[in-house]
Amino acid sequence: MIWRKLEKRGLVLLAALLGTVGFLEVGARAEVEEDSVDTQDLSQLSDQEIEAILLDGRIVERKHLEVGVTLPDRLWLEHDGYRMSAAFKHLDLERKGLTHFEKAPPELNFKDSFRYERAAYLLDRLLGLEMVPVTVLRSVKAHEGAVVAWVEDAITEQERLRLKLAPEDTRLLIRQRAAMRLFDALIYNIDNNLGNQLWTRPDWRLHLIDHTRSFRQRKSLPEGFSKRPVSLTPELYDVLRSLEEPQVEAALGKVLSPGEIKAVLARQKLILEKIEHDRREYGEPFVFLGMPVPPDS
Repeated sequence: MIWRKLEKRGLVLLAALLGTVGFLEVGARAEVEEDSVDTQDLSQLSDQEIEAILLDGRIVERKHLEVGVTLPDRLWLEHDGYRMSAAFKHLDLERKGLTHFEKAPPELNFKDSFRYERAAYLLDRLLGLEMVPVTVLRSVKAHEGAVVAWVEDAITEQERLRLKLAPEDTRLLIRQRAAMRLFDALIYNIDNNLGNQLWTRPDWRLHLIDHTRSFRQRKSLPEGFSKRPVSLTPELYDVLRSLEEPQVEAALGKVLSPGEIKAVLARQKLILEKIEHDRREYGEPFVFLGMPVPPDS
C-alpha cells in the first residue's frame, strides 16, 4: 500500500525532493568567526521594537562589505539602551529590455531593488513564517535603502552541508526548507542560493536573506517548483488559503506596484492549485507535513 511506503520511506524521499539529503550526520561543530563589535541578544524584543531600533537608531559604526552583487554596508546602531547590527542596501536598479547574465537565462525588464527586502519581510509576517529578518526603509547618508536586521552567530546552508551539521530531529530542517521553497515560489525569488539561507543554533531556525531580485511580474510559478511535489504544514496551508487581495494590498501597497501585487496573488492561486493536485497524486500525509499516516485498509 502507498501509505506504508510513505511511512517507511516518506522522510527520506521528502528530504531528497527538498534538496536536504547529505546532512544527516550529527555532532560536528562549526567555527563561526566572532564579530569585532559587541551586540546584544535582542531575541526577546518584538518585531515592532526591533523596527524602532533599525528606523531610529543612531549609527555608531559603518563598514562596507565586499560581498555579493549589491555590496551592502554593515551598520551598528544604538537606540533606547539597545545596540544591534544590520545590513544596509540601497541599490535600486531597473533595466528596460533584455538583460543578459553570465550564468543565468536572460530577463526582460530586469529589476534589483532594496524595496523588495521590505516586501519580503512584510509578506513573511503575513504568512506567519518569521523566516525573513526584520526590515525597514530609511535613509543613510542621503541614500534611501533597506536596513535589515543582522542574523547573529549563523552559518550558511553551504557551511552546514560541508560540516555535516543537523539537529537530532531532522524534521526541523525539512519543514523549514519546505516553507522556504513555497515562499520563494510565491515571491518569485530568482536569487536564492545556499549562501542566502542562514541557520542559527541551538534553535535550528532558518533565516532567509537577500530578496532584492524577487517579486517579478510573472503570473506563473518557477519551473523548479512546478516540477516537484509541494509539502507544507497544515497551518501554513490554512494561512495561504485564507490570504485575500485586500490583506496583501494593505501590507505591500507601499513597497510593491499594483502589477507586482497582482502577480503575487496569481502565484498564490497557482500554488493552491498545485497543492490540490499533489494531494490527489501523492496523498495528504505526504503533502501536509506532520499529518499522521492512516493504517492500511
